[in-house]
Amino acid sequence: MLVCVRFLGFGKNQKNEKEIFWREKTMTKKDLVAKMAELAGSTPKEAGKFYDAFTAAVEEILLTGERIQLSGFGNFDVKVKPPRDGINPATGEKIKIARSRAPVFRAAKQLKDKFNA
Repeated sequence: MLVCVRFLGFGKNQKNEKEIFWREKTMTKKDLVAKMAELAGSTPKEAGKFYDAFTAAVEEILLTGERIQLSGFGNFDVKVKPPRDGINPATGEKIKIARSRAPVFRAAKQLKDKFNA
């Protein structure tokens, strides 16, 4: 469930109106597996196997560098961050930050549109 609070801003300029959303509950793996079982008409045990297979497949494919495109839902990809210079905030010393890779998900337009309908 989402809860919405409207923030009207401060001072003379009341154009800073924003809606802030936060969640009362976060769905866990157990909750998601139960929902999958309900929608598929199967048992939670079977749905759990499909969940585990799906996440293992996504991980394995992303580790090979491939992109996963699920039409109407979104894309799983790997973002590569190049090496860069940084500063250690504790000492102020300049450091080299190594190249890194991170999995990312980008929602498809159809999925985004459902939230803004």
